[in-house]
Amino acid sequence: MAYPSPRALLGKYGLRAKKSWGQNFLGDEAALDHIARLAVEREGERVVELGAGLGHLTARLVARGGRVVAVERDRDMARVLRGELGDSVEIVEADAARLDYAALAAGTPAAPPRPPPPPHGGEGEGKKIAVVGNLPYHLTSPILFSLLDQAASISRAVLLVQREVAERLAADPGTKDWGLVSVLLQREADVSIERIVPPGAFVPPPRVESAW
Repeated sequence: MAYPSPRALLGKYGLRAKKSWGQNFLGDEAALDHIARLAVEREGERVVELGAGLGHLTARLVARGGRVVAVERDRDMARVLRGELGDSVEIVEADAARLDYAALAAGTPAAPPRPPPPPHGGEGEGKKIAVVGNLPYHLTSPILFSLLDQAASISRAVLLVQREVAERLAADPGTKDWGLVSVLLQREADVSIERIVPPGAFVPPPRVESAW
């Protein structure tokens, strides 16, 4: 059964997108399927979705066999996730910029980030988790820096961000978009832009293009 459209779910639960929260819900079927394929490489993989919203990407991650931790701080959106996806996902009502990815990888509660473990680590050392999400534009930087600080616990990240941000993150050395964030991120990971997403793919449409 197809997952309801963003407009249908907003109507069903009597909700509106909150502009102050930067809520723009991706409803493009092809884009959602592509992101889910990149995020879940194997059945049973543990995946953290940042800003799960109405659950459109969440449902596809589950369909691909991901063990999904849906992070959503908006209680209205969390209500939709519970109503539509029930027990098929673990819902964490938390700030996506303040997650403990090592704890999530180990299957323990997502407390604020802990200090790095000492050499030789301890229980759960070596476990990594995939991260995926449609990031609100005003929270992109704090979330990126949180991911960088905890890169040792993350296997890969598939992030939908404003196009200009994506171009800076993936910039080549010496180009006009190359900067500090480019250096920091590319020191930890291979960075690429997979696809540009037009405003019309979202409800409501933002005023900028996006990319992942």
